[in-house]
Amino acid sequence: MEKASKKNGLSFNFAAFFFSLFWLGYRKMYKPIIFILLGFLGIDILLYFLGYEYSMDLRADPIDYAIQIGVSVLLGLYGNALYEKRVQQQVKLIRHMKPNQIDRETLYKENGGTSWLGIIFSAVLIFLVYGIPSYFLPIHINSIDTIKYSHFEDSPEITLKNYLIIFLPLVVGNTQTKIKIPIM
Repeated sequence: MEKASKKNGLSFNFAAFFFSLFWLGYRKMYKPIIFILLGFLGIDILLYFLGYEYSMDLRADPIDYAIQIGVSVLLGLYGNALYEKRVQQQVKLIRHMKPNQIDRETLYKENGGTSWLGIIFSAVLIFLVYGIPSYFLPIHINSIDTIKYSHFEDSPEITLKNYLIIFLPLVVGNTQTKIKIPIM
């Protein structure tokens, strides 16, 4: 089993699976965090331009949720190999930089190991790269959710009758439909 996992790079890391981006930060692997977050952001921008309608009924959007699960599974399966590759690159780089063994040991300790600050750094990156643009990027919300989750305080000049006249054709899908709304 161990030979097979070394041969194809597969072994399962539960910490990487459950804590994905925070695990990467804890292991000081910041480039993969940035690439993953930019991937999330790129997909959200692409979905926006394709006119994808987000559902407000769910805690997380199904597409974002599927991507999160995919990232978690991939990090669970390949996290150890990714970390091993990073360590080997760091060791190789330090060996070329410092001929003195004592200097190398110091750099190994600085560049290797774990970092609780890396977890905080991951959280900040998640907020900066994904949270802020997601807040400012407009999203397409389907018409039913628009009515369901909006408040009349948002548009005090629009009466309920006018609100239904504006949004009901969007919900029904047929602008030719005439609906009589009784005046009270």
